[in-house]
Order: sequence, then structure tokens, then C-alpha cells
Amino acid sequence: MTFAGLDSLEELDVSNNHNLPFTNSTDSNFFKNLTSLKILRMYGTTHVGYAQEGYPNKLCSNVPTLEEIWIDGLPFAVF
Repeated sequence: MTFAGLDSLEELDVSNNHNLPFTNSTDSNFFKNLTSLKILRMYGTTHVGYAQEGYPNKLCSNVPTLEEIWIDGLPFAVF
């Protein structure tokens, strides 16, 4: 999934999408093509209860326009 052609998208909600789990193995470039993204809602997709899969802490590193993120709790992440 590349989100091609959605470069003007400012808000994305993928919350509770069990077909789209985010873990530490999710490509850090996943949202890279969303160059205007300001709001990302992705709670209910990180499965923080599964420690072996890890938290997707690098997932938003390529989205410099991001202003607001809705995400599951961070029991093991360090910022």
C-alpha cells in the first residue's frame, strides 16, 4: 500500500482496522506519500499487548507535516 495520488490528504483514520496491524516491522515509509497529512487516527491497530511484535515507533518518522496522532497507549515505548 503506497497511498499513491493522495498527496493532498490531510486526515486519515485507519482506527480499529484489524486487516492493517502496525508493529515494529511495518515499513517506516508506509505513510511517506501522504505529504500533507496533518491528522492520523490509528488506535486499535498497534496490538500493544503483543510485546514480541513491538510498537511502531518509527512509523510516523517520514511524515513531517503530522500535527496530531491518535494511537494506542505506550506502555513500553520511550520518546
